[in-house]
Amino acid sequence: MIMPDKGNVEGLVGYARRNFMVPIPQFATFDAFNAFLEEQCRKRQRDRLRGESETIGERLQRDLAAMQPLPASPFDACDQASAKVTAQSLVRYKTNDYSVPAAYGHQDVWIRGYVDEVVIGCRSEVIARHPRSWDREDVIFDPVHYLPLIEQKINALDQAAPLQGWDLPEEFATLCRLMEGRMAKHGRREYVQVLRLLENFDMADLHAAVKQAIHLGAIGFDAVKHLILCRVERRPPRLDLSIYPYLPRATVETTSAKAYMGLLSSGEGRSGMSTEAPDILLAHYLKSLKLPTFQREYQKLARLCATEGVDHIGYLTRLAEREMIERDRRKVERRIKAAKFPVVKSLDSFDFAAIPKLNKMQVLELARCEWIERRENVIALGPSGTGKTHIALALGLAACQKGLSVCFTTAAALVSEMMEARDERRLLRFQKQMAGCKLLIIDELGFVPLSKTGAELLFELISQRYERGATLFTSNLPFDEWTEILGSERLTGALLDRVTHHVNILEMNGDSYRLAQSRARKAG
Repeated sequence: MIMPDKGNVEGLVGYARRNFMVPIPQFATFDAFNAFLEEQCRKRQRDRLRGESETIGERLQRDLAAMQPLPASPFDACDQASAKVTAQSLVRYKTNDYSVPAAYGHQDVWIRGYVDEVVIGCRSEVIARHPRSWDREDVIFDPVHYLPLIEQKINALDQAAPLQGWDLPEEFATLCRLMEGRMAKHGRREYVQVLRLLENFDMADLHAAVKQAIHLGAIGFDAVKHLILCRVERRPPRLDLSIYPYLPRATVETTSAKAYMGLLSSGEGRSGMSTEAPDILLAHYLKSLKLPTFQREYQKLARLCATEGVDHIGYLTRLAEREMIERDRRKVERRIKAAKFPVVKSLDSFDFAAIPKLNKMQVLELARCEWIERRENVIALGPSGTGKTHIALALGLAACQKGLSVCFTTAAALVSEMMEARDERRLLRFQKQMAGCKLLIIDELGFVPLSKTGAELLFELISQRYERGATLFTSNLPFDEWTEILGSERLTGALLDRVTHHVNILEMNGDSYRLAQSRARKAG
């Protein structure tokens, strides 16, 4: 029975207010105020209540010793939500819009709302952090998120809403004027490229580099980038050609007057074409053909191949290879996103020594994914906390990297979704979708007993996938207890007959990871 403690909590709040904040203290920051309150609480622990033989602090330690250990992972005190990025690179959270980098437009993201901060991420990566706004219908921009778009549409530099109110040091405005006066429109674009250095460097380092560039008269993006790299790497700001191996070594020779006269005579009556025209046309063609890596890398790679003496076939081969590598990377990212993993984990981070009964060579063999091509199954059995889900996620990630479609779900969520699909008359479409997945991962089979209808729907799905697709199960129950999950011995026998016909079993018996980490933290 849980005793009501609301009155006790309110009483302690009143005690703290009367004894710690009368008269009202004055502090410059909340950190200083919290430090003061912590010190008052520590002083209070040295007091001894009437009729007690031990101090408050001593009683606290005795109570803590009797309590269960804290969870392995600290509690993340935040509100969690999900959203979709709009075309304007904004994410709506609690009536307010927060910006994310423009590259994440129209993607699904997760949100963690803290008291003072909003953190936005995509898959396993944090992509934006903002101070939390407690107003309504507010828009919180990070100007750096929109710089790639402004670089493409440079005329929007002065009017772009995300940049309004961006308080930059005055040296930035000076650099912009100098660049624009020297290179006109191209100078404005280079100025945006300077601002984009904030994607990887701190404002203090960039500000120092901009001031140094103005002082040296080195007005250009390359100069500012070189200066900030020198500052970060703590080396003198001089050009070292060994850092740029792709630059061809060139010699400058004197041109004779006769050669100049030949140029003049041969140029009469000829209308030259702008040297920028081929680059512009090539960029347009590559964009139309959807070859972004070609467009981004062809100039740099051409210089490198010229230095190494590589012929045109070798140059095209290298360029095509880079395009293929980048496309494969994007495909893997899309497959990981489609799999809906709760987190992305790999075998590199799994501690095999903690589960000595697990056959490491068997797991590494499964990571080659040949069992998926053979439409076999895997069942990971073991008590809670032994890493079954970690292994399932790692094998799912390996399958995504091999170019196979993966779907991750828990048994309870899968059954719930099938029952919802049945009620909405789309069960056949959902079953067809699941049956077409190369690898279906069903986690936590056995944690929650299934209803009769849910067990029948699960059996029907497994029957449809039998010898047509690979399925990976994780369960904390041995096979002879699966009847407790499905409720029917007949149904359990039929399901096990299909699941274990072509199966690889991972026995993961051992002590709980989380319990071991809690003990280690407590001992430390």
